[in-house]
Amino acid sequence: LHGKALHRYAKNLFEIMTDVVSSPDFSDTKRIKEIILKHYTALQTSFNQNALKYAINLSGSGLNEAGFIVNEWYGLHYYEYIEKMALHLNENIDSICHQLKEVQHQVLCLKDKELVITSDEPMYHYLKENKFYGLQDLKANPYNPWKMNFTIPPVHSQARTIAAPIAFIGKVFKTIPYCHEDAAVLSISSFLFDNIVIHQKVREQGGAYGGGAVCNALAGTYYFYSYRDPNIATTLQAFSHAIDEIANGNFDEDDLEEAKLEMIQGLDAPVSPGSRGFVAYCWKKEGKTEELKQKFKTRVLTLTKQDVMDAVNKHIKPQFEQGKTIIFA
Repeated sequence: LHGKALHRYAKNLFEIMTDVVSSPDFSDTKRIKEIILKHYTALQTSFNQNALKYAINLSGSGLNEAGFIVNEWYGLHYYEYIEKMALHLNENIDSICHQLKEVQHQVLCLKDKELVITSDEPMYHYLKENKFYGLQDLKANPYNPWKMNFTIPPVHSQARTIAAPIAFIGKVFKTIPYCHEDAAVLSISSFLFDNIVIHQKVREQGGAYGGGAVCNALAGTYYFYSYRDPNIATTLQAFSHAIDEIANGNFDEDDLEEAKLEMIQGLDAPVSPGSRGFVAYCWKKEGKTEELKQKFKTRVLTLTKQDVMDAVNKHIKPQFEQGKTIIFA
């Protein structure tokens, strides 16, 4: 649960959060029907604009536990689940309400809960003196940590038909994690892929609204994508061509310097005041220490052209063909 408020409304915010945890009403079937149908309509009308997200999530769902769960929660599987729920709402509403009550007890107000506050020091002491307006007094439910007890189904390259004259393409594959010494090099390679090949081949010549490569170092994955793309085959060829060009060293020091500046700009981007506490908390939970972040940044600044060529040949070329291509068109 998260929220934000001006200092003078802190009490109201904490009381609302307490109500959300302790007293949601899942017996009002009429209201729950309205919410589910409204949610389904929103998913339905935004399907095409979410098609790229669905393609990327589906492509990565067979790689590991995290990828599978992301697709279940935010991908095509979730859309299909809500669609089935909405189409059979009247006959299943009692069962749905019962499941919502079960979820409430399973995920809200568990033991070992943690409260993350972003504020100035006087405000923090004020909240502490007022015992966080009852939020810490909520009864905590015991629980057993979740363990995966199923096999992740394999994913195959596939195309899905949608009502659009253009394509949305995603291809995800495994690489290396953030703590690996080559993680920074792979992050730089994504900028080179974009600047040297993909922007020209996919957008300027191919006519797509956009496309590129992304290194998700925290997840240990890499993906290529394009959206609102009128040319599927040439885009897929451009992805392979981009890898070959960078692996063979067909870029110069100016290209590398530009990629480094783009990368550093993103790493040094300021975090908004309201998000600093949550971002710092996530970094702590992920083990992304200041020392590790500085090591990553230093590696970005000192890596060479040969480092990029070696990393692409070692970590991307062998894995690229293992990735599953998902197309919505």
